Amino acid sequence: MENNSSAGSGNDLKQAYRVAYLVAGFIREQLTNAERDELDQWILAKEENMQLFGELINEENLASSLAAFDKMDVERQLAASKESIQLKKQSIVHFKWWFAAAAMIILVTGFWWINSDSKNSTLSADHISELPKDILPGFQQAVLLTDKGKQQALEIGKSDTVLAGGLYLNRSKGELLYGEGKPGQEVEIHQLLVPRKGTFTAVLPDGTRVKLNAESSLRYPTVFFGLDRTVQLTGEAYFEVAKDAAKPFRVEVGGTVVEAVGTAFNIYAYGDEDILQTSLVEGKVRVSAGEKEQLLQAGQKSAWNGKALTVGDFNAEEVLAWTNNNFVFRDAPIEEIMKQVQRWYDAEIIFKDKVNFHLNATIKRDLPVSRLLELLEQTGHAHFKIENNKIIISK
Repeated sequence: MENNSSAGSGNDLKQAYRVAYLVAGFIREQLTNAERDELDQWILAKEENMQLFGELINEENLASSLAAFDKMDVERQLAASKESIQLKKQSIVHFKWWFAAAAMIILVTGFWWINSDSKNSTLSADHISELPKDILPGFQQAVLLTDKGKQQALEIGKSDTVLAGGLYLNRSKGELLYGEGKPGQEVEIHQLLVPRKGTFTAVLPDGTRVKLNAESSLRYPTVFFGLDRTVQLTGEAYFEVAKDAAKPFRVEVGGTVVEAVGTAFNIYAYGDEDILQTSLVEGKVRVSAGEKEQLLQAGQKSAWNGKALTVGDFNAEEVLAWTNNNFVFRDAPIEEIMKQVQRWYDAEIIFKDKVNFHLNATIKRDLPVSRLLELLEQTGHAHFKIENNKIIISK
Protein backbone atom coordinates (compact mmCIF):
# COMPACT_ATOMS: atom_id res chain seq x y z
CA MET A 1 0.00 0.00 0.00
CA GLU A 2 1.29 3.47 -0.88
CA ASN A 3 2.41 5.61 2.01
CA ASN A 4 -0.11 8.44 2.51
CA SER A 5 2.56 11.04 3.22
CA SER A 6 4.41 10.07 0.06
CA ALA A 7 1.22 10.33 -1.95
CA GLY A 8 0.52 13.73 -0.44
CA SER A 9 4.01 14.95 -1.29
CA GLY A 10 3.56 13.74 -4.86
CA ASN A 11 0.29 15.59 -5.22
CA ASP A 12 1.82 18.74 -3.75
CA LEU A 13 4.68 18.54 -6.23
CA LYS A 14 2.31 18.06 -9.16
CA GLN A 15 0.27 21.04 -8.00
CA ALA A 16 3.46 23.09 -7.75
CA TYR A 17 4.34 22.21 -11.35
CA ARG A 18 0.81 23.06 -12.44
CA VAL A 19 1.02 26.53 -10.87
CA ALA A 20 4.44 27.06 -12.44
CA TYR A 21 2.97 26.18 -15.84
CA LEU A 22 0.10 28.62 -15.33
CA VAL A 23 2.34 31.49 -14.20
CA ALA A 24 4.73 30.89 -17.10
CA GLY A 25 1.75 30.99 -19.46
CA PHE A 26 0.60 34.20 -17.82
CA ILE A 27 3.96 35.87 -18.48
CA ARG A 28 3.95 34.61 -22.06
CA GLU A 29 0.29 35.67 -22.51
CA GLN A 30 -0.57 32.17 -23.73
CA LEU A 31 -3.22 31.10 -21.20
CA THR A 32 -6.69 30.11 -22.28
CA ASN A 33 -9.63 31.73 -20.49
CA ALA A 34 -10.11 28.54 -18.44
CA GLU A 35 -6.44 28.52 -17.45
CA ARG A 36 -6.57 32.20 -16.50
CA ASP A 37 -9.57 31.46 -14.27
CA GLU A 38 -7.66 28.55 -12.72
CA LEU A 39 -4.72 30.84 -11.98
CA ASP A 40 -7.02 33.47 -10.49
CA GLN A 41 -8.54 30.87 -8.17
CA TRP A 42 -5.10 29.87 -6.95
CA ILE A 43 -4.05 33.50 -6.42
CA LEU A 44 -7.18 34.27 -4.38
CA ALA A 45 -7.06 31.08 -2.30
CA LYS A 46 -4.49 32.47 0.16
CA GLU A 47 -2.76 35.76 0.81
CA GLU A 48 0.54 33.85 0.59
CA ASN A 49 -0.38 32.87 -2.96
CA MET A 50 -0.93 36.50 -3.91
CA GLN A 51 2.46 37.42 -2.45
CA LEU A 52 4.18 34.55 -4.22
CA PHE A 53 2.55 35.44 -7.53
CA GLY A 54 3.98 38.94 -7.25
CA GLU A 55 7.42 37.42 -6.70
CA LEU A 56 7.11 35.02 -9.62
CA ILE A 57 6.16 37.61 -12.23
CA ASN A 58 9.03 39.90 -11.23
CA GLU A 59 11.67 39.12 -13.88
CA GLU A 60 14.41 40.64 -11.75
CA ASN A 61 13.94 37.84 -9.23
CA LEU A 62 14.23 35.04 -11.80
CA ALA A 63 17.97 35.47 -12.17
CA SER A 64 18.49 34.85 -8.46
CA SER A 65 17.12 31.33 -8.92
CA LEU A 66 19.79 30.32 -11.46
CA ALA A 67 21.97 28.55 -8.88
CA ALA A 68 19.06 26.50 -7.59
CA PHE A 69 18.02 25.76 -11.18
CA ASP A 70 21.46 24.22 -11.85
CA LYS A 71 21.02 21.82 -8.92
CA MET A 72 17.68 20.41 -10.03
CA ASP A 73 16.98 17.82 -12.69
CA VAL A 74 14.16 19.97 -14.04
CA GLU A 75 13.77 18.24 -17.39
CA ARG A 76 13.33 14.83 -15.76
CA GLN A 77 10.70 16.13 -13.32
CA LEU A 78 8.88 18.04 -16.03
CA ALA A 79 8.73 14.91 -18.19
CA ALA A 80 7.43 12.81 -15.30
CA SER A 81 4.72 15.37 -14.56
CA LYS A 82 3.75 16.44 -18.07
CA GLU A 83 0.34 14.78 -17.89
CA SER A 84 -0.44 16.68 -14.70
CA ILE A 85 0.74 20.06 -15.90
CA GLN A 86 -0.50 19.59 -19.49
CA LEU A 87 2.63 20.87 -21.19
CA LYS A 88 2.29 21.50 -24.90
CA LYS A 89 5.13 20.32 -27.14
CA GLN A 90 6.71 23.06 -29.18
CA SER A 91 9.31 22.70 -31.91
CA ILE A 92 11.07 25.90 -30.85
CA VAL A 93 11.27 27.02 -27.24
CA HIS A 94 13.14 30.13 -26.20
CA PHE A 95 15.57 29.49 -23.36
CA LYS A 96 14.27 32.57 -21.56
CA TRP A 97 10.87 30.98 -20.98
CA TRP A 98 12.29 27.55 -20.10
CA PHE A 99 14.38 29.29 -17.49
CA ALA A 100 11.42 31.34 -16.24
CA ALA A 101 9.25 28.24 -15.87
CA ALA A 102 12.07 26.33 -14.14
CA ALA A 103 12.74 29.19 -11.72
CA MET A 104 9.04 29.40 -10.92
CA ILE A 105 8.92 25.67 -10.28
CA ILE A 106 11.74 26.08 -7.78
CA LEU A 107 9.98 28.91 -5.99
CA VAL A 108 6.52 27.32 -6.04
CA THR A 109 7.84 23.91 -5.01
CA GLY A 110 9.66 25.54 -2.12
CA PHE A 111 6.43 27.24 -1.10
CA TRP A 112 4.53 23.95 -1.01
CA TRP A 113 7.28 22.21 0.91
CA ILE A 114 7.12 24.94 3.55
CA ASN A 115 3.36 24.46 3.91
CA SER A 116 3.87 20.69 4.09
CA ASP A 117 6.38 21.08 6.98
CA SER A 118 9.15 19.66 4.84
CA LYS A 119 12.71 19.81 6.15
CA ASN A 120 14.08 20.06 2.63
CA SER A 121 12.64 23.46 1.77
CA THR A 122 14.41 25.44 -0.94
CA LEU A 123 12.51 28.63 0.07
CA SER A 124 12.85 29.77 3.66
CA ALA A 125 10.02 31.10 5.79
CA ASP A 126 12.01 34.33 6.11
CA HIS A 127 11.94 34.69 2.33
CA ILE A 128 8.16 34.25 2.27
CA SER A 129 7.75 37.11 4.75
CA GLU A 130 9.84 39.35 2.51
CA LEU A 131 7.64 38.92 -0.55
CA PRO A 132 6.13 42.19 -1.85
CA LYS A 133 2.79 43.15 -0.34
CA ASP A 134 -0.26 43.58 -2.56
CA ILE A 135 -3.46 45.37 -1.58
CA LEU A 136 -6.36 43.00 -1.13
CA PRO A 137 -9.87 43.86 -2.37
CA GLY A 138 -12.81 44.86 -0.22
CA PHE A 139 -15.31 42.48 1.35
CA GLN A 140 -18.67 42.42 3.09
CA GLN A 141 -18.42 44.52 6.22
CA ALA A 142 -20.36 47.27 7.95
CA VAL A 143 -21.09 48.88 11.30
CA LEU A 144 -24.63 49.27 12.65
CA LEU A 145 -25.32 52.32 14.84
CA THR A 146 -28.49 52.89 16.85
CA ASP A 147 -29.90 56.12 18.22
CA LYS A 148 -29.31 54.67 21.70
CA GLY A 149 -25.58 54.75 21.17
CA LYS A 150 -25.06 51.05 20.52
CA GLN A 151 -22.56 49.93 17.89
CA GLN A 152 -22.40 46.50 16.25
CA ALA A 153 -19.72 45.34 13.80
CA LEU A 154 -21.21 43.26 10.97
CA GLU A 155 -18.90 40.89 9.14
CA ILE A 156 -19.23 37.86 6.91
CA GLY A 157 -18.91 34.38 8.34
CA LYS A 158 -20.38 30.90 8.37
CA SER A 159 -22.89 31.23 11.20
CA ASP A 160 -25.92 33.51 11.01
CA THR A 161 -26.81 35.61 14.04
CA VAL A 162 -29.97 36.96 15.63
CA LEU A 163 -29.14 40.41 16.96
CA ALA A 164 -30.90 42.41 19.65
CA GLY A 165 -34.26 43.82 18.60
CA GLY A 166 -35.15 40.86 16.39
CA LEU A 167 -32.63 41.69 13.66
CA TYR A 168 -31.28 38.80 11.65
CA LEU A 169 -27.75 38.86 10.24
CA ASN A 170 -27.16 36.55 7.28
CA ARG A 171 -23.38 36.42 7.45
CA SER A 172 -22.83 34.32 4.34
CA LYS A 173 -24.69 36.81 2.13
CA GLY A 174 -23.66 39.96 3.97
CA GLU A 175 -27.28 40.95 4.66
CA LEU A 176 -29.01 42.54 7.62
CA LEU A 177 -32.72 41.70 7.71
CA TYR A 178 -35.43 43.60 9.58
CA GLY A 179 -38.74 42.07 10.51
CA GLU A 180 -42.04 43.72 9.63
CA GLY A 181 -43.07 46.30 12.19
CA LYS A 182 -45.95 45.65 14.59
CA PRO A 183 -48.46 48.19 16.01
CA GLY A 184 -47.12 49.76 19.17
CA GLN A 185 -43.53 48.77 18.41
CA GLU A 186 -40.92 51.29 19.47
CA VAL A 187 -39.35 53.02 16.49
CA GLU A 188 -35.57 53.43 16.53
CA ILE A 189 -33.33 55.15 14.03
CA HIS A 190 -30.54 52.95 12.72
CA GLN A 191 -27.58 53.85 10.56
CA LEU A 192 -25.66 51.33 8.49
CA LEU A 193 -22.09 52.51 7.88
CA VAL A 194 -20.02 50.80 5.19
CA PRO A 195 -16.34 51.83 5.28
CA ARG A 196 -13.87 51.90 2.44
CA LYS A 197 -13.02 48.36 1.36
CA GLY A 198 -16.57 47.23 2.14
CA THR A 199 -20.07 46.52 0.87
CA PHE A 200 -23.23 45.39 2.66
CA THR A 201 -26.96 44.88 2.14
CA ALA A 202 -29.92 45.74 4.34
CA VAL A 203 -33.45 44.41 3.87
CA LEU A 204 -35.57 47.12 5.46
CA PRO A 205 -38.78 46.54 7.47
CA ASP A 206 -40.97 47.07 4.36
CA GLY A 207 -38.98 44.49 2.35
CA THR A 208 -36.96 47.07 0.38
CA ARG A 209 -33.48 45.75 -0.36
CA VAL A 210 -30.61 48.26 -0.29
CA LYS A 211 -27.06 47.37 -1.27
CA LEU A 212 -24.44 49.87 -0.12
CA ASN A 213 -21.12 50.38 -1.86
CA ALA A 214 -17.84 51.25 -0.13
CA GLU A 215 -17.67 54.49 1.89
CA SER A 216 -21.46 54.84 2.09
CA SER A 217 -24.13 55.05 4.78
CA LEU A 218 -27.89 54.67 5.12
CA ARG A 219 -30.04 56.09 7.91
CA TYR A 220 -33.57 54.71 8.36
CA PRO A 221 -36.26 53.87 10.95
CA THR A 222 -36.71 50.32 12.24
CA VAL A 223 -40.42 50.59 11.40
CA PHE A 224 -42.06 52.62 8.63
CA PHE A 225 -45.08 54.37 10.13
CA GLY A 226 -46.75 57.46 8.70
CA LEU A 227 -47.49 58.51 5.13
CA ASP A 228 -44.16 57.65 3.51
CA ARG A 229 -40.98 55.60 3.86
CA THR A 230 -38.02 57.96 4.15
CA VAL A 231 -34.30 57.13 4.38
CA GLN A 232 -31.12 59.23 4.16
CA LEU A 233 -28.15 58.19 2.02
CA THR A 234 -24.53 59.19 1.57
CA GLY A 235 -22.25 57.57 -1.00
CA GLU A 236 -23.66 54.98 -3.40
CA ALA A 237 -26.49 52.46 -3.11
CA TYR A 238 -28.71 50.27 -5.25
CA PHE A 239 -32.37 50.15 -4.20
CA GLU A 240 -34.97 47.49 -4.97
CA VAL A 241 -38.05 49.13 -3.50
CA ALA A 242 -40.95 47.05 -2.17
CA LYS A 243 -44.24 48.15 -3.74
CA ASP A 244 -46.64 50.09 -1.54
CA ALA A 245 -48.75 52.62 -3.45
CA ALA A 246 -50.04 54.10 -0.21
CA LYS A 247 -46.53 54.88 1.07
CA PRO A 248 -44.03 56.29 -1.42
CA PHE A 249 -40.40 55.43 -0.76
CA ARG A 250 -38.21 58.53 -0.45
CA VAL A 251 -34.41 58.79 -0.47
CA GLU A 252 -32.97 62.07 0.79
CA VAL A 253 -29.44 62.54 -0.54
CA GLY A 254 -27.18 65.52 -1.22
CA GLY A 255 -29.94 68.13 -1.33
CA THR A 256 -32.22 66.01 -3.55
CA VAL A 257 -35.15 63.69 -2.96
CA VAL A 258 -35.75 60.55 -5.02
CA GLU A 259 -39.31 59.26 -4.69
CA ALA A 260 -40.60 55.87 -5.84
CA VAL A 261 -43.41 53.41 -5.17
CA GLY A 262 -41.92 50.14 -6.38
CA THR A 263 -38.86 50.26 -8.57
CA ALA A 264 -35.10 49.65 -8.85
CA PHE A 265 -32.53 52.41 -9.12
CA ASN A 266 -28.93 53.32 -8.33
CA ILE A 267 -27.84 56.54 -6.62
CA TYR A 268 -24.26 57.79 -6.91
CA ALA A 269 -23.70 60.66 -4.50
CA TYR A 270 -20.20 60.72 -3.02
CA GLY A 271 -19.15 63.93 -1.32
CA ASP A 272 -16.03 64.29 -3.47
CA GLU A 273 -18.03 64.20 -6.72
CA ASP A 274 -19.45 67.28 -8.45
CA ILE A 275 -22.55 65.51 -9.78
CA LEU A 276 -25.23 63.45 -8.04
CA GLN A 277 -26.63 60.76 -10.35
CA THR A 278 -29.81 58.70 -10.10
CA SER A 279 -30.03 55.85 -12.63
CA LEU A 280 -33.41 54.14 -13.02
CA VAL A 281 -33.36 50.44 -13.91
CA GLU A 282 -37.09 49.75 -13.78
CA GLY A 283 -40.31 51.52 -12.82
CA LYS A 284 -40.57 55.28 -12.37
CA VAL A 285 -39.06 57.77 -9.94
CA ARG A 286 -39.44 61.47 -9.32
CA VAL A 287 -36.23 63.38 -8.61
CA SER A 288 -36.54 66.76 -6.87
CA ALA A 289 -33.70 69.19 -6.26
CA GLY A 290 -34.49 72.69 -5.02
CA GLU A 291 -37.24 73.95 -7.30
CA LYS A 292 -36.28 71.50 -10.05
CA GLU A 293 -38.14 68.26 -10.66
CA GLN A 294 -37.80 65.44 -13.19
CA LEU A 295 -39.79 62.24 -13.72
CA LEU A 296 -37.51 59.41 -14.87
CA GLN A 297 -38.45 56.44 -17.04
CA ALA A 298 -36.59 53.13 -17.00
CA GLY A 299 -33.22 53.51 -18.75
CA GLN A 300 -32.86 57.18 -17.85
CA LYS A 301 -30.63 58.90 -15.33
CA SER A 302 -30.72 62.34 -13.77
CA ALA A 303 -27.68 64.45 -12.95
CA TRP A 304 -27.72 67.27 -10.38
CA ASN A 305 -24.71 69.60 -10.17
CA GLY A 306 -26.10 71.94 -7.55
CA LYS A 307 -27.71 74.22 -10.11
CA ALA A 308 -29.17 72.23 -13.00
CA LEU A 309 -31.06 68.94 -13.07
CA THR A 310 -30.63 67.15 -16.40
CA VAL A 311 -31.86 63.84 -17.80
CA GLY A 312 -30.18 61.41 -20.19
CA ASP A 313 -29.56 57.73 -20.89
CA PHE A 314 -27.03 55.55 -19.06
CA ASN A 315 -25.02 52.37 -19.55
CA ALA A 316 -26.54 49.89 -17.10
CA GLU A 317 -23.57 47.51 -17.30
CA GLU A 318 -21.21 50.26 -16.19
CA VAL A 319 -23.44 51.85 -13.53
CA LEU A 320 -24.45 48.55 -11.91
CA ALA A 321 -21.07 46.83 -12.28
CA TRP A 322 -20.26 47.18 -8.57
CA THR A 323 -23.46 45.31 -7.59
CA ASN A 324 -22.15 42.34 -9.62
CA ASN A 325 -18.69 42.63 -8.04
CA ASN A 326 -17.13 44.04 -11.21
CA PHE A 327 -15.35 47.14 -12.40
CA VAL A 328 -16.67 48.22 -15.79
CA PHE A 329 -14.94 51.21 -17.35
CA ARG A 330 -16.30 52.76 -20.54
CA ASP A 331 -14.07 55.56 -21.78
CA ALA A 332 -13.35 56.27 -18.12
CA PRO A 333 -10.64 58.85 -17.26
CA ILE A 334 -7.82 57.71 -14.99
CA GLU A 335 -8.98 60.06 -12.20
CA GLU A 336 -12.42 58.41 -12.09
CA ILE A 337 -10.86 54.94 -12.10
CA MET A 338 -8.54 55.73 -9.22
CA LYS A 339 -11.41 57.11 -7.12
CA GLN A 340 -13.06 53.71 -7.35
CA VAL A 341 -9.75 52.02 -6.55
CA GLN A 342 -9.31 54.28 -3.53
CA ARG A 343 -12.71 53.37 -2.09
CA TRP A 344 -12.64 49.65 -2.81
CA TYR A 345 -9.04 48.93 -1.80
CA ASP A 346 -8.77 51.68 0.85
CA ALA A 347 -5.57 52.86 -0.80
CA GLU A 348 -3.98 56.29 -0.83
CA ILE A 349 -3.66 57.52 -4.43
CA ILE A 350 -0.67 59.68 -5.28
CA PHE A 351 -0.24 61.22 -8.74
CA LYS A 352 3.50 61.82 -9.01
CA ASP A 353 3.04 63.02 -12.60
CA LYS A 354 0.04 64.30 -14.51
CA VAL A 355 -1.30 61.52 -16.71
CA ASN A 356 -4.24 61.73 -19.09
CA PHE A 357 -5.90 58.71 -20.67
CA HIS A 358 -9.24 56.89 -20.80
CA LEU A 359 -9.89 53.17 -20.45
CA ASN A 360 -12.40 50.62 -21.68
CA ALA A 361 -12.19 47.44 -19.62
CA THR A 362 -14.04 44.95 -17.41
CA ILE A 363 -12.33 43.32 -14.42
CA LYS A 364 -13.51 41.48 -11.30
CA ARG A 365 -13.49 43.41 -8.04
CA ASP A 366 -12.35 40.36 -6.04
CA LEU A 367 -8.81 40.52 -7.43
CA PRO A 368 -5.83 42.12 -5.70
CA VAL A 369 -5.13 45.64 -6.87
CA SER A 370 -1.98 44.59 -8.75
CA ARG A 371 -4.14 42.85 -11.37
CA LEU A 372 -6.09 46.04 -12.04
CA LEU A 373 -2.93 48.14 -12.14
CA GLU A 374 -1.35 45.64 -14.51
CA LEU A 375 -4.21 46.22 -16.94
CA LEU A 376 -3.89 50.00 -16.64
CA GLU A 377 -0.15 49.84 -17.18
CA GLN A 378 -0.61 47.88 -20.41
CA THR A 379 -2.04 51.04 -21.98
CA GLY A 380 1.49 52.48 -21.92
CA HIS A 381 0.23 55.80 -20.54
CA ALA A 382 1.21 55.39 -16.89
CA HIS A 383 3.35 53.43 -14.46
CA PHE A 384 2.05 52.22 -11.08
CA LYS A 385 3.95 51.39 -7.92
CA ILE A 386 2.60 49.95 -4.67
CA GLU A 387 4.25 51.10 -1.47
CA ASN A 388 2.55 49.89 1.71
CA ASN A 389 -1.02 51.14 1.24
CA LYS A 390 -0.13 53.76 -1.34
CA ILE A 391 -0.48 53.59 -5.12
CA ILE A 392 1.97 55.94 -6.82
CA ILE A 393 1.19 56.93 -10.42
CA SER A 394 3.84 58.28 -12.76
CA LYS A 395 4.49 58.52 -16.50
